[in-house]
Amino acid sequence: MQNWHEAQVDNLTTGLLNEFDYLLKQVRENNDTIYGVVICVDSDILTGYLALGTVQTNAKKEKQYADWDCKWVPGEWEIATETNEIDNGVVSLFLNEMRRHYVEEIEPKFKDNFDYTEEREKNLWLFMTGFRKAKEILQQKYKAELKDALFYLSIPGDEVFEKETATKLNEPSDLLTEMIMENA
Repeated sequence: MQNWHEAQVDNLTTGLLNEFDYLLKQVRENNDTIYGVVICVDSDILTGYLALGTVQTNAKKEKQYADWDCKWVPGEWEIATETNEIDNGVVSLFLNEMRRHYVEEIEPKFKDNFDYTEEREKNLWLFMTGFRKAKEILQQKYKAELKDALFYLSIPGDEVFEKETATKLNEPSDLLTEMIMENA
């Protein structure tokens, strides 16, 4: 029998694919190029949203702000999903189920001094597995548009986490090296 996290991989993957297709329309409308595809998650890895880093957006911000150094800060990227913005996206298909699982199955355990570490690791496994699966499908479907894009998970302010997930989700490349070396 599958555990809860294993059973949710396809829901997460489907949501990511739908959200990416939605965001890709904005990228194409601007004739832009994607360099980063990120799921921004909270520190408990319970909630998240998809964000795309694009060449034109980054260049625009570099011109606008003399001290701009946020190419690898997904919270500053302009192409991202908002809560309930997309039918059948991560929010509607997956995060509501994640919240239900947390409230019904995990929260009650805290009264018995539950250590959340193991659950957080399971959540990380779920996001990494679903994202890896979505990445493979997206790269097959959008070969040219994603051939050089870097995929990773982001917890705002946790560069070590971001670099670790980028290393696990991507083959070695100049872009991966650039991301890892920034703020090293």
